[in-house]
Amino acid sequence: MLEEGNIGALRGLRLHWDRFRPQVLDRWRDRPAPASGNLYDLGSHLVDQALLLVGMPDWVQGDVFAQRPDGVTDDGFELLMGKGPLRISIGVTLIAASGRDRFRLEGLAATYRKTGLDVQEDQLRAGISPLDPGFGEEPASQWGEIVDGEGRRRPVRPERGRWLSFYEAMRDAIAEDGEVPVSMRSAARTIGVIEAAHAAARDCRRITLDGDGRWQ
Repeated sequence: MLEEGNIGALRGLRLHWDRFRPQVLDRWRDRPAPASGNLYDLGSHLVDQALLLVGMPDWVQGDVFAQRPDGVTDDGFELLMGKGPLRISIGVTLIAASGRDRFRLEGLAATYRKTGLDVQEDQLRAGISPLDPGFGEEPASQWGEIVDGEGRRRPVRPERGRWLSFYEAMRDAIAEDGEVPVSMRSAARTIGVIEAAHAAARDCRRITLDGDGRWQ
C-alpha cells in the first residue's frame, strides 16, 4: 500500500498488540531476568515491524510499566518514535478486554486500519495443517480498510500468512549454508531500539538513535 501510494505520504504509524491476561503466571516473561518482560516479548515484533516498514527512527521516548497485581516485570509499554515528520507509536497492554487497531497507517491521502491478530496460531491449535490451502487466510470480518478524507471505506484483503516460510528458510540455511531469515544486524537493530526505550523510560528523556540503533 505504501509503494502504491494508496494512503499518500505516511505521517503516522501506529502498531498495537493488546491482550487480556490480567493474571501473572510463572513464565519467563513474568520472571525478573535479563530480556524478560513484554517490551522484549511482544515489543520485539512491533519494533521489528516498524523498522521493516519505515526504517530506523531518529529518536525514541516512552513509558514502560507494570500494571498487574504482583507483577515484577513490565507488562505494558507505550513508545513514541520520530523519523522526520513521521510519528511512530507502538504499544502493548495485557489488561485490554477490547483491543485497539492492530495496524494503523495515517497518510496525507487516507488512513489504513486493521484489527485482529494473525490467525495461524489459532489454526494450529485447532489442528489445521500449515499445508492446508486455507491455512493463514483471514476471515472477511478481519480484513483491513482504507478510509479517505470523505469517509469512504474500501476493504483490503490481507496477504495470506505463512509462518512456514521462515522455517523453510531456516532449514535451508542449516542444510545448505544459506542466508538465515533474520540477520544478526537486523536483530541487533531491534535490540538497540528496545534497550534505548528502556533507558528513555527509566531516565524520562528522549534518546537519539543512529542508523544501527546505537545510542548514548
